[in-house]
Amino acid sequence: MSVAEKSQKKSGGLGETVSVIVQALLLALVI
Repeated sequence: MSVAEKSQKKSGGLGETVSVIVQALLLALVI
């Protein structure tokens, strides 16, 4: 969680996009 918060503070919208991509990759790996 802390990493996501830091990325959002640094890049803002980009941080949210990166978090979404990471979640998608994690879901793909789980499936």
